[in-house]
Amino acid sequence: ASAFTEAIQLDLPMVIIDRPLQGVNIDSVSIDNVDAAYRLTEHLIADGHRRIGAMFGLDSVTGSQRYQGYVKALKDYGIQPSSDLVIQVNARTEEGYQATKKLLNRPQPPDAILTSNGLLSVGAFRALHESKVAIPDEIGFASFDETGWTTLVTPPITIIEQPTYEIGQTATELLLKRIENPTRPAREIILKANLVVRNSCARHGS
Repeated sequence: ASAFTEAIQLDLPMVIIDRPLQGVNIDSVSIDNVDAAYRLTEHLIADGHRRIGAMFGLDSVTGSQRYQGYVKALKDYGIQPSSDLVIQVNARTEEGYQATKKLLNRPQPPDAILTSNGLLSVGAFRALHESKVAIPDEIGFASFDETGWTTLVTPPITIIEQPTYEIGQTATELLLKRIENPTRPAREIILKANLVVRNSCARHGS
C-alpha cells in the first residue's frame, strides 16, 4: 500500500490540498477550479479570441473541473466548443509540447491556447517559440499556475495564480482542529484563485 493509503488506514490527522477525496472523513483545501478556468477563458474571449485551444488532464478531478469552466465560458459567450480544440493530456511538459504542435497543425488552428497547469505551459510555450508563432499578435496564451518563469519570458504570461499562502494557512488551521477533535465531520474549503493579467493575450492595437 502507498504511504497515503497507510496514513488513511492508521487514521492519522491530515488535510488534502488541491483535490478533495470522496468517501473518506478527511479535510481538504482547494481552489474553485471551475470559476478559475471560466475567468481565464473569459479573459481570452474579452481580448478577441474565439478559437481557444486547450489541454486538460481529464482523468483528474482538477482537470475535469477546469474543463467544465472552459466550456461554460465559451457557451455563455455564444461560442460553440470544438472537440478539435481540446486535447486530453497527462500533466507533463512533453505532453504540453506535443499537444501544442497538434493544435498548431489543425486545418483551422486556434487563435489562443489555454493550458491547465504549469508543466503543460512550459511545453506549450516551447512549442510556440519553436514554431515562431508570435504571442500575442498571432496567438494568445494563458495558463494555470505561477511557476516563476512566466514573468521572465517575453511577453510575460497571463495566469491563474493559486492563493498558496491562504491554502497553507487554511490547511494548518484544519489540521489543528482535526487533532483537537478527530471525529468531527470533514470540511471541504474552496478558495478563489487570482487572475493575473499580463501581456500574452491581447493583440497589439486591439
